[in-house]
Amino acid sequence: MRKLVFICVLIFSLPFQLHAGVPYAEILADPDNIELNQKYAVEQLEAGNAKGALAAIERVLAAQPTDLTARLFRARILMALGSDLQADSELQALSKLPLPDAEARMVANMRDQISTRRRAWQHMLTLGLGLVDSDNVNNYPASGMVTLQSQESSYSTFDIAGNEFKEKLDDQATTYNVSHLSIYDPQLQTIDQIFANFAVAGSEEGDTGYLAYQSLNASLGVRMRLGETIVTPRVSFSDIDNDFELLGDLNITSYGLDAYRKISDALQASGGLSYVERGYEGAKSTRDGNTMGISAGINYLLSPRTNISFSANYQRVDADTDADQDKSVIAGQIGLSTMPANGHIVSLAAIYSDAQHDNKYSGSIGALSSGKQRGDQVTSYRLNYTVLGQSLATQLRNFRLQAGYNFSDTRSNLTDFTNDNRSFTLTLSYMFSY
Repeated sequence: MRKLVFICVLIFSLPFQLHAGVPYAEILADPDNIELNQKYAVEQLEAGNAKGALAAIERVLAAQPTDLTARLFRARILMALGSDLQADSELQALSKLPLPDAEARMVANMRDQISTRRRAWQHMLTLGLGLVDSDNVNNYPASGMVTLQSQESSYSTFDIAGNEFKEKLDDQATTYNVSHLSIYDPQLQTIDQIFANFAVAGSEEGDTGYLAYQSLNASLGVRMRLGETIVTPRVSFSDIDNDFELLGDLNITSYGLDAYRKISDALQASGGLSYVERGYEGAKSTRDGNTMGISAGINYLLSPRTNISFSANYQRVDADTDADQDKSVIAGQIGLSTMPANGHIVSLAAIYSDAQHDNKYSGSIGALSSGKQRGDQVTSYRLNYTVLGQSLATQLRNFRLQAGYNFSDTRSNLTDFTNDNRSFTLTLSYMFSY
């Protein structure tokens, strides 16, 4: 773990400078200030307020109509607004001018982007390679409630050699993922896109075998517009094979309906419904069952480079035969995301969940005391730092590097289920669009 922590520290120490936002009051006080409007336009576009950015850059062009940089940026804003015809018209006019090589390449790239967006089909291939390091893969002390990389949990009170756990197990593994996303634009007013994704992921076996798994995932969804609300129904299927046979292989089928609505330039609201069916193979089939969920959240833009989010969800878990798995879960999350420098993104999240089981615990997992209704409270903290390759060099624009840290603390009225876990991840991804 020390090596991975050291690598993460090196990444977090990459140089960058903080950017102060331009208050709108300054624009009102000095609307003809070209430099101020240029800076405000850049900040507003990064914040997702393309209309505000367009108004600011129009003021710049009113004073300096031949400013090539401002004209290029105006075309970029028009693309963000979905006004591709206007943007392409501006870019076509610019392409006829004797531009410097850098600006000429930018114009050509932007026209290529517009051409790509006009195509009915778009595809993206993502390749990822990473490392994961966990200090408690067996969730010691006694339950052996192993948290898999596939985000599902299974149980074992014994290690690979058949010995009962005596301490935390620290393990490291190499991870990989390959995914292909296809997006189809049917050119309909109410349907923005139909998308399909296929992914293969997994990790190589470490010292314990707990981190080793392979998974196949396929998903299909439709993004629709209902007035001002974007609605996305989706379905997905996952097949997860765990190398450690005591964990059991798993099939997951999930159905979801997500909704998103922009309330104002700074505030967005979202919600969702989900239904998940899980099926284990072999002896673990007693844990087959389903989970129903409902969620709601808001996202608020604190500044052009920083936003904060709040969300809450409720889940109902029912197992077909194992009554120890029946429970209700209430969870809440607060998150913060900021861009301290172009291409550098820092996100933090704190999550709290309370799980109350329906029945008195039967002791079905290990030699644990029974007779109580189990209740678990889980507090988790996550920190991710992402570096986009284009912020380092133009040649790296298809690359992305992410370092992550996660801490999870579980407190249960059945002390055997009380545990904590710390993990580090480091992932390098390559994305290719065609």
